[in-house]
Amino acid sequence: LAGLLVVPAVQAAPVQSTVPPGDRDDNLFTEGFETAWPPAGWATIQTGSPTWGRSNYDHHTGTYSAAVFWSSSPQDEWLVLPAIDLSGAINPKLEWYERALNWATGGHHMIMASTTSQTDMGSFSVIADQTPGNHSITDFSGEPATVNLVSLAGQSTVYLAFRYTGTAATNDSWFIDDVRIYTPSGHDVGAVSVSPGGGNLDGGTPVTPQVTVENFGQSDESFDVTLDISDSGGVVYSQTMSVTALGPGLQEVLNFPNFTPDPGEYYDLSGSTMLAGDGDAGNDTALSDFTTYFDQHVPIAFFFTNSGCPPCYIPNLLVDDYMPDQGNNVSMLRIHVWWPYGGDIMYLANPAQSQALVSAFGVNAVPDFYLDATWAVGYDGPAMIAAMDEGKTWKSPMHMDLAWDDSIDQLTVNEVVTGAIRPGANYQLFWVITEDNIVHAGGNGETVHHQAFRHQWPAIVSGDNVLSTPGTHSYSVSAPLDGSWVYDNLRATVWIRDMNSGDVVQSATAFLTEIGDLTGVETPTAPAFGLAANHPNPFNPKTSIDFALNAAGPMSLRIYDSAGRLVRTLRTGVMDAGPHSITWNGVDDAGQPVASGVYLARLESAGQSDSRKLLLAK
Repeated sequence: LAGLLVVPAVQAAPVQSTVPPGDRDDNLFTEGFETAWPPAGWATIQTGSPTWGRSNYDHHTGTYSAAVFWSSSPQDEWLVLPAIDLSGAINPKLEWYERALNWATGGHHMIMASTTSQTDMGSFSVIADQTPGNHSITDFSGEPATVNLVSLAGQSTVYLAFRYTGTAATNDSWFIDDVRIYTPSGHDVGAVSVSPGGGNLDGGTPVTPQVTVENFGQSDESFDVTLDISDSGGVVYSQTMSVTALGPGLQEVLNFPNFTPDPGEYYDLSGSTMLAGDGDAGNDTALSDFTTYFDQHVPIAFFFTNSGCPPCYIPNLLVDDYMPDQGNNVSMLRIHVWWPYGGDIMYLANPAQSQALVSAFGVNAVPDFYLDATWAVGYDGPAMIAAMDEGKTWKSPMHMDLAWDDSIDQLTVNEVVTGAIRPGANYQLFWVITEDNIVHAGGNGETVHHQAFRHQWPAIVSGDNVLSTPGTHSYSVSAPLDGSWVYDNLRATVWIRDMNSGDVVQSATAFLTEIGDLTGVETPTAPAFGLAANHPNPFNPKTSIDFALNAAGPMSLRIYDSAGRLVRTLRTGVMDAGPHSITWNGVDDAGQPVASGVYLARLESAGQSDSRKLLLAK
């Protein structure tokens, strides 16, 4: 593969779901690619190489799928179905199962249609234009892709084509299986999407929830649509709207009454259609979620490389130039593998854990780059930089503070949870030491290596269980340093991962020389650090904020609004260890009364922080 160095081992094809597609009596056409190639009546249009063919690399059902693999040369490859008669079809659909390798690197797939020719590319028009920005592809175990063919209903001759365009930069391979064209049930409506979803919003700012519904059936339909919004405490919003005489194949967007989310929350949204006699209840509900977190996210990169890998040279140089300007705002692990150069000293220093990381991420070529463990960025250096920049814009329900005791080689993490957690999350904490400024020439031009993976605790695939309740939680691990490591070049990097979703929710990183030595600090007898619940709460016009410091020193106590803007600085300066209380009278730094709403008290001292929500109700 041009531009990559592939692991010198044959990897078994993954085991995928064998659940068959719907066996419906309204199928107009089906194909599973289990017999001859091309299937009877199908055609391929080839402009580059390789083109479409039959593959047993992966499949949805059976043994084979149709596939087109990427090349370093330009490709425009078509797989065209036989002629389909849609003259009597009402609201027909095209459906297929699919998988793509490296889809996120910029693939481009299209569904084309012609009513005149199977092989004249000029006679086709685009009916679906799919890129990573508007179309998600996971693997064959996911839901099928669907394209509405209502615009072609009534045509006696229709040719449909799967079109793949690619260059060396796009680097994606496309597999399709279990293709079918069908007409739906006589009466079938469903929820297509619900918004907002999948992002982070400002708490305290009203949003207009939307539910998009579609008539998948063959008759005009009138029905109700419900929208429920839940937080960790249950349903906080429930509304119903009506749709009147929605025609087959048509969609309607419903704008529900505004909802004002609180800061620091995780919200689930559920939009459902309510049609009596609905022929397919499986598409009635659409789900989404959003958060209102305010802690800055620190993304973590897992960069697989090798000192003798020529394609690794430029991406590593780009990352070398990028990282010094990031301070501790981006975490980085460069995991060195054993190919193509088996003498890579960073791999040889810890081959067992390096191999385990390669296996855990499914890496079979270098360079390879993952952000927050689940975003497969690929091999392109500028794409790596762009991904890290995007990751810095995200928000998190927590932040972490680090401390190092070099008298006993112990790393301590304070996990400060400031937001509600996704229901069912399973958080685990992982600890790593990396090293900068390692001098080593492996043959690809790199002579100095940074953020080189040294050791991970407690294990590669499982971490330490951590709490997700609001407040500050402290954890420590024994991290003995190897005598060959240069202390001044060592970084501690930690991350917390939801083991159910795979997402890294937060990371933290710092040089050991930055996070200090805890020797002599009497932590067992020190008072607990943090904020207690203010009282009263809700309040009007004033409330008492109780807190404790576990060491004398500089501190600050500030009030922020739900959008994260500073409202009032209640105290800055040096205070003694122990309990304290400060009253806020509901005015800002200009002495003006503030409006009713949710505010955030934030206490900071000696690298520690804690936050509490306050409710002013006038």
